[in-house]
Amino acid sequence: MLRQIMQLAQRENLTNGDYVFFYLDVFGESLRGDSARDPFKPWQQSPGQDSGLREAFQMVLVITYYEPQNPEYQHFQTQLILRAKQKFGVQLNYSLMNLVAGCFYDGMLLYAMVLNETLREGGSKKNATHIIEKMRDRKFQGVTGLVSMDSNNDRDTDFNLWAMGDPESGQYEVVGHYSGVEKQKPRFIPPLRDPPSPAEPRLIHPLRSPESPTEHRTSSGPYLRGSSYGSLMTTHGKYQIFANTGHFKVSVAHGELRGTRLGVCGPVLFELKHMRDIQFNHLTRFIGACIDPPNICIITEYCPRGSLQDVLENESINLDWMFRYSLINDIVKGMAFLHNSIIGHHGSLKSSNCVVDSRFVLKITDYGLASFRSPCDSEDTHALYAKKLWTAPELLQKGHLPTPGMQKADVYSFGIIVQEVALRNGPFYIEGMDLSPKEIVQKVRNSQKPFFRPSIDIGVHSEELAVLMERCWAQEPAERPDFSQIKIFIRRFNKEGSTSILDNLLSRMEQYANNLEKLVEERTQAYLEEKRKAENLLYQILPHSVAEQLKRGETVQAEAFDSVTIYFSDIVGFTALSAESTPMQVRAGLDDLYTCFDAIIDNFDVYKVETIGDAYMVVSGLPVRNGKLHAREIVRMALALLEAVKTFKIRHRPNDQLHLRIGVHTGPVCAGVVGLKMPRYCLFGDTVNTASRMESNGQALKIHVSSTTKEVLDEFGCFELELRGDVEMKGKGKMRTYWLLGERKDPKVI
Repeated sequence: MLRQIMQLAQRENLTNGDYVFFYLDVFGESLRGDSARDPFKPWQQSPGQDSGLREAFQMVLVITYYEPQNPEYQHFQTQLILRAKQKFGVQLNYSLMNLVAGCFYDGMLLYAMVLNETLREGGSKKNATHIIEKMRDRKFQGVTGLVSMDSNNDRDTDFNLWAMGDPESGQYEVVGHYSGVEKQKPRFIPPLRDPPSPAEPRLIHPLRSPESPTEHRTSSGPYLRGSSYGSLMTTHGKYQIFANTGHFKVSVAHGELRGTRLGVCGPVLFELKHMRDIQFNHLTRFIGACIDPPNICIITEYCPRGSLQDVLENESINLDWMFRYSLINDIVKGMAFLHNSIIGHHGSLKSSNCVVDSRFVLKITDYGLASFRSPCDSEDTHALYAKKLWTAPELLQKGHLPTPGMQKADVYSFGIIVQEVALRNGPFYIEGMDLSPKEIVQKVRNSQKPFFRPSIDIGVHSEELAVLMERCWAQEPAERPDFSQIKIFIRRFNKEGSTSILDNLLSRMEQYANNLEKLVEERTQAYLEEKRKAENLLYQILPHSVAEQLKRGETVQAEAFDSVTIYFSDIVGFTALSAESTPMQVRAGLDDLYTCFDAIIDNFDVYKVETIGDAYMVVSGLPVRNGKLHAREIVRMALALLEAVKTFKIRHRPNDQLHLRIGVHTGPVCAGVVGLKMPRYCLFGDTVNTASRMESNGQALKIHVSSTTKEVLDEFGCFELELRGDVEMKGKGKMRTYWLLGERKDPKVI
């Protein structure tokens, strides 16, 4: 249905950026494919099958539940899938659907928590009104993370916002997250656009697609990501611009332009897009533009320390040569990048459009957007000629040149700026002469020999810098170097000039900080690795759920279990075998045996309680209850261990066979953690003693089973047992017991 809606929207031209479509898909079924490698995309008919709606779905945002990322939920989900298959034969997948089970689980935890408090306070479990009241505004850590109930007893829910991150692949990704507890809005929100109104000013952003040149009065709402939307970043990480005032949330430079109203045609949109794509440390960042007269202007990043011309004319600022070379080098970096970009050249480079930010980094501005800059050559004013003091002679003569020629003209302008920085006597300083800007421009334009150029004073600056200036303002453009050559030239005769002023001042601190960060990272990785090892060891010593409680600093309460099955085994003749072996041989033999056993029991729903000498104790049915499956899991494990021991070879006595004696009993127990140092998860109750008696009264290479275990196994109808008879048990009297012979392969058995 969603694809049908988007087909209609595309047909009605509603998918060109004017509207955003929200699709509520709480379980993310439209984003889930057959595998993680080939995720389904909502615009596809089926995984891998294009429906022709990829472009239209760039306007579609999908809202889903937020999947918990805590390890408790990941473990819960794994156990949920495992038990669904084992107990019900249902194959679940890893998906957001499993969140429902996690929420039900946390709901039961909440009810149990409140019920226990009510009973401790002397209340009644039948007083539902009181119990419900105690649930209000409660917070606790559940398996799905932080559970927060509001005053209406509704849970605060988290959501994710998905959008097409890469139009090429059409892959959806998370672009925003809503936190129900914090009431935090998503970081990225689509624009709310009103119909265009000719009476109001419009702000055109450089992110509109050139193929859809529709004008919009933008609202004050934030923009989304991507090449078809605005993405105007402020220092607070918000995307926001106010068209009615023309004021960006950060300080911006507002440059007014002359000219008539500009149409939003293809070339203008291309220029705006190119300006938006230009991102470099030594170029001012383009914010936007207003195209309605009389307020036609370009809005760019604001650099608070003014232009290079302002800095050079301020006599209170002491500029040493390290500082000057840093400024020159910043210009070279910015122009080299600009010449290699899609814009290709500057065309009007001068010290007044080289600006300095708060970190004393020089940035070049007033580049690009030729359509916005109307020529004013018809005027004959002092200010006009003052702006042309940096202009190359060939550009003064022809007005405009192809891109290679414009790049060489930029190099000429750079040479004039270098002389301005070196002497600090204003642009185009000529010693002993007092000429007006108009006279200077006319002499340069005439190009009569000797060619008219500024003064050079090697008593003030180096001879290498004089050579650079002369090469840059050479009369023949072909004789001028490009900025990549200038960069190499400056680096060769002044290594300090290759970095900015702050880089020079802070280089040692940065080096120290980098070394410190590397050391911290190494130590952090080592800590995380040791933490992982410690947690793995803890999970081996204690059940996973118990270990998680201890990690959170909680007290593990003892718990009663109505029915579990316990396995005991030992080795007949182990004392005699030990007497004929060295302690190291005994240890090695038991290690080999129990390593083999440990690998086998991993295939069953059991928990290894402990080993003492040659005794091996395993239980099923706790700490996670599994109905009556505990008896089946234990006897299947016992049969597997018995088969393994028949072929097991003792390392130092390969010709001897181990005679394993096994006892199994079913009944109630109490389980809990004992001790603080090296805590152990122990079982208590008569069932433990009886299981031990079943083992000690058994026979080698046989599985001795109690009548209570047999009763549970009979329900499965697939195990073969043989009556042994009544056996006298110490402290128990006579008990009827059985030998477990094996399991029939019955396809009807679960």
